[in-house]
Amino acid sequence: MRLHYSTTFGVALAIVGLWSASCTSTPEAPKPTPASSMKTAGKHSVQTPQLQALMKVISMTAADYTPKTLPADVETPKPAADLEKAYAQASVLADALVTAADRIPFAIEDKPLSKETREGFLSEAKRLKQSAVELKDHASHKQGEAMTRALDRINATCITCHSRYRDLTGTLDAPRAALGLLD
Repeated sequence: MRLHYSTTFGVALAIVGLWSASCTSTPEAPKPTPASSMKTAGKHSVQTPQLQALMKVISMTAADYTPKTLPADVETPKPAADLEKAYAQASVLADALVTAADRIPFAIEDKPLSKETREGFLSEAKRLKQSAVELKDHASHKQGEAMTRALDRINATCITCHSRYRDLTGTLDAPRAALGLLD
């Protein structure tokens, strides 16, 4: 339990650090180009530093805390220690994803985006948060099969968002897109 607490604290500390860094702006930041002078395809072609930081936290957390000890087939027995580790990892991952999803609107608030793009992007952030909340709930109730479904929804949300809004989110590293589930 002590390891889980220190791990959770470490992830939370990293997120708080990135969150506070995302609240600052650089005085030499270039002024946004008026939307009228931009090409349609490139209206949001650069990630904000705040969004970059959030994506990095999500990527690192997913790489480190995606449960890898859940059985691919729920009928396959797994040692209790493996399952407990998976529940703890899923809980840490869920907490980090909820925090990151809450920060996404602030990371793009000054970004010139069309109304449709902003609403769609924020809808994906809400979907990510909802799936992460469900993951946390399933982990706390030790529901491995439901956790797997929640992880699949998180994975699908990441892929959808990075496909639809790739100019804003950047490219998604294929192995990480699977949150470790397809390795």
